[in-house]
Amino acid sequence: MKTLALSFICLMISFTNCYSQAYESIFGDSITSWSIYTIGIDQANTDSLTTLFDTTFNNYNYKYVQKHYYYGLNGFIREDTNQGKAWFIADYSGATEKLIMNLNLSVGDTFYVNYYGNLIVDSVYYLNNKKHVQFNWIISAYDINNNYGSKPFTFIEGLGPNAGIIYQHTCCGDYLLCASKDNIQTYTDSAFNGSCSIYWVGINEFDNESKWKLAPNPFNEFTVLSVENEATILSKIIIYDIHGRVVKSIDNINSHQVKINKDQLQTGIYFFQLYTENKIIANGKMLVN
Repeated sequence: MKTLALSFICLMISFTNCYSQAYESIFGDSITSWSIYTIGIDQANTDSLTTLFDTTFNNYNYKYVQKHYYYGLNGFIREDTNQGKAWFIADYSGATEKLIMNLNLSVGDTFYVNYYGNLIVDSVYYLNNKKHVQFNWIISAYDINNNYGSKPFTFIEGLGPNAGIIYQHTCCGDYLLCASKDNIQTYTDSAFNGSCSIYWVGINEFDNESKWKLAPNPFNEFTVLSVENEATILSKIIIYDIHGRVVKSIDNINSHQVKINKDQLQTGIYFFQLYTENKIIANGKMLVN
């Protein structure tokens, strides 16, 4: 009887293994591309990353990914569709492989993101028959016309992270705008009127007084923001978090420079608007360690 029960259990395990389905691949049959808005310290722009060829090293099969412009990263990407995981390693000396997606996480599980620490899964759901693992972290993007997009950081079956594939190797936050497989668009972000290319700069050159310097940036305790034209008298600076909420305001500056203390600011990315009287002369971004 024991032998019969054991045989039945083994048969059920074999049946489950045979008929369990792998997750949908993030890759197309021949080519895959991602349009990613990637943020630097004082500007952000879009780069298109495209798979070029297959290669093998460290006993793993990778696809080589090439950037089209300055803003992205060349590198290698691989996936395990049985585990629902994907990894990316940048193509520069000393780079290490980073896990960029794990679809097997459950609500309450954590996932480490470089520069931000452990994020917590707050929901797992299916949309269009694709599994989504969503976290308690909002990613965002701005364009030169002050349009704003935001969404919860999410792993999406058949697509990858909605922050793009290089976010573990960049400092300040990425945002996936579009993706395609075999030259067929498979993902378009709902913000920015479906555009696959946007950009943002820290300096809006209305005139000479808008040229500014922020040092140090990133900073730990304080930083000093100054305008190039010392005749310019600053009146106010307003600092926003990535959700667009005002977190700090310094009024009555009455100088061409202002010291900004960390105070209650948590580690992360912040945006600011710089004023003379009631006129905005510059927009910018700062990074708090």
